[in-house]
Amino acid sequence: MTEKDLHVRLSTEEMKMLSRYCQKTKRTKTDVIRELVRLLPVLGASNPPKVKNYLSQLFELTNMENPNQQGKALPPT
Repeated sequence: MTEKDLHVRLSTEEMKMLSRYCQKTKRTKTDVIRELVRLLPVLGASNPPKVKNYLSQLFELTNMENPNQQGKALPPT
């Protein structure tokens, strides 16, 4: 398999979230992004409860406020 480069623009908060997650899990940003891409078929829009559960775990690991717990919608991706 040939590897390709991808450049992504993240907000300051998104970068902080990713960095905290990587520090807590002792993983690289590349590894985390690859895992999230591989999970897209599993976490797709066809299973909103699974997506919500996964995002809740991510917010908990990064000590970020979970917008779902405040009755707010998640920002669009």
